[in-house]
Amino acid sequence: MLIGLLPLLTDDESAKLHDDFQGKVVCFPGVAWSDAPLTVSDLFEAQVQTNGSNTALCDDDESLTYNELGARSDALCDIILSELAGGTPEAVIGLRVDRTVRLVVGQLACFKAAAAYLPIDPALPAERVKYMLELA
Repeated sequence: MLIGLLPLLTDDESAKLHDDFQGKVVCFPGVAWSDAPLTVSDLFEAQVQTNGSNTALCDDDESLTYNELGARSDALCDIILSELAGGTPEAVIGLRVDRTVRLVVGQLACFKAAAAYLPIDPALPAERVKYMLELA
């Protein structure tokens, strides 16, 4: 059997998703409902406004508040957009960082820049990274 054909949910879980949650609206605290679809960036900015001084994430070496995470991701987003000047905003940005605060900063910056991100494990051999970047 192909792995892509394996079911991800049990029959009960699938029925619950289909029957119980179909068409229900979920409201996020601090976010005004509108007809426009909300993006990850929109939801994050609402958290910055509501919980700016609260801890947003941390790893073994570093901790960031929502305000700090927003500022760092905005700065990186500006760099991404300046590098893409004249190009398409739907670019793929390679993020070759460990699973730390820096990875989340990079992901959020890519979301804000309307770019996709390609996670690249720093432990991968250089040839594999080169191959991945050529395909991206």
